[in-house]
Amino acid sequence: MRVCPKIGFGTAEFAPVNRTQSPFGSHTMNRRIWEHLLRGPRLKGRDAFGAISLALIMGVALFEPHFFSGPMLPNGPHVWLGDEPHYLVMVNSLLNDGDLELSNNYAAANAGALDAGRRFAGRPLDHHTKWYVGERFIAWYEYFETNSAGWRRDRDGHPAPKPRHGCPAEWAPRREYSWHPPGLACVLSALLWPLRGSDLVEPMALVCSGASLFAAACCFWRIVKPYAAGANAAWIVMAAAFLATPAWHYGRTLFTEPYLLACATGAYAAAFRRRSFLLAGCLIAVGVSMKPPLALLALPLAAGALVRGRIVSAMGAILPSCAAVAALAALNYHMHGSWTRSPIQWISGDFVEGATGLFFSWAHGLVPIAPLVVVALACWPTFLRLHPYEGWQVAGAFLLYFCLMSAWVDWEGGLCYGPRMMVPVIPFLCVPLATAPRCVWWRFAPVRFVALELCLLSLAINGYAAIANASVWGRNPLDFIIGWS
Repeated sequence: MRVCPKIGFGTAEFAPVNRTQSPFGSHTMNRRIWEHLLRGPRLKGRDAFGAISLALIMGVALFEPHFFSGPMLPNGPHVWLGDEPHYLVMVNSLLNDGDLELSNNYAAANAGALDAGRRFAGRPLDHHTKWYVGERFIAWYEYFETNSAGWRRDRDGHPAPKPRHGCPAEWAPRREYSWHPPGLACVLSALLWPLRGSDLVEPMALVCSGASLFAAACCFWRIVKPYAAGANAAWIVMAAAFLATPAWHYGRTLFTEPYLLACATGAYAAAFRRRSFLLAGCLIAVGVSMKPPLALLALPLAAGALVRGRIVSAMGAILPSCAAVAALAALNYHMHGSWTRSPIQWISGDFVEGATGLFFSWAHGLVPIAPLVVVALACWPTFLRLHPYEGWQVAGAFLLYFCLMSAWVDWEGGLCYGPRMMVPVIPFLCVPLATAPRCVWWRFAPVRFVALELCLLSLAINGYAAIANASVWGRNPLDFIIGWS
C-alpha cells in the first residue's frame, strides 16, 4: 500500500492513502490543498515582500468601509448615530476649549457648527451628559425634553432644549459633563491637535478608528503566529478574526471598540511575545481610561506571571490599570466633587438573560452575527491541550469580560451593531482557530466543509455590515441579505 505524508506540524507523519471518495472530493487531495494553503511560502529574504503585501491587502480591506459607507473626500466619512456624535463633541471640546464641559459645544452644534459632526450641524441633538444636585444623579434626559418637536427656538431660529414640565428649577445644570469616560476624547484630541478648528477633525477621527483596527489586527497576528501551522495560516486566522466578525464594522465608527481592541491585543502581544508586562499594563490602562471594565484583562496576565514566580511582572501588569482608575477617580472629584461619582452608574441585570443574549440574540448575539465562533469554540479543547499556559490566560480574559458584560443591564450596547459589548475580546475567542488542523474533527472532509461555510457566511454578514454601516444597527445583516424582515 502506498503511503503519503499526513498533515503534520513539526514532525513528519505518514499514513496509508485513503482512496475513498466523498461528495467533497478526495480526502487526500483535500488534505494536500489545505496543507499548501496553510503552510504557504517561507518568508525569508526577498520573500518577506509577500508578508508586506499581505499586510497591505489586509489594511486596504479594513479601511475599505471608509470609502464606501459615507461621502468621499473632500467631505470624508462622517459620524452617523448613537454615541458617535457625542464622542466627537468631547473631542472638539478638548481641541477648542481645553476642557470637558460640553454645554457650549452642544449649543454650537445646534447653531450649525461641526462640534457634533456634519450630519448634526444645525439639527436637534440630545445631550449625553449628567450632573449632580446634592447626592442625586441627574441625566440630561431627566431634566430636558427628549422629543425635539417640543424644543424652543432661539432668536436666530436654532433649536434649544426645553426643560420638562414640572421639573424643579434647582435641577438645572450649571455644567454639563459627558457620561462617557474621557479616554477616547483625550487620545483623539492629542492625535488631531494639528487639525483643530478645521473640518477635517471628523473624517480624520474615523480614519484613526481604522488605523486602530489595523494595529489591533497586526498585534493579533503576533499572538497567533506561533500557534499557526504555517506562514499563511496566521494571516487566514487574522482575516477571520477581523473581517468575519463585528470588528470590521467598528473600524468605521467613532466608538471606543476599535481602540479597546488595539489596547487588548497589543497588551497580550506584548506580554506573550516580548515578555513586557509593563507595556502590556500600560496599554490596558489606556483602555481603562476609555472603558474601565477593560481592567479585567490585566488579571489573567498577572495570574500567569505569578504562576511562574514573576512577581515584578505581575505588578507591571496590574499597577498601570490601578493608576488609570485613580486618575478617573480624581477626574470625578474635579467634575462632581466626589471620587465615587462616576460618569455612568452601574445597573445590574439578569446574568442568564445577558449571557444567553450575547451568544444567541438575533441582532446582538455572537453566533447569529459571526457563526465562525462555533468553529472557534470547537478548537478550544485542542488549543488548551497544546498551549495551556497562554491558552488559559486568553480564555480567562474572554470569560471575565463576558461575565461582566452579561451582568450589565444594557448588555445589548444600546443603538449599535451586533454584540458591541464583546467586540474588544472577540478576537481572543478566535485565537484557537490557528490550531484547527490539529483538531480531531479536521480529519473529516464534510466537517471541514461545514467549518469553511460558516467562516464564509460570517465574512458575508460582517462585510455587509461594514459597508452598510448604520443601516444595520439593531438588525442582523441576514435580514437584508436574504430578504427577511
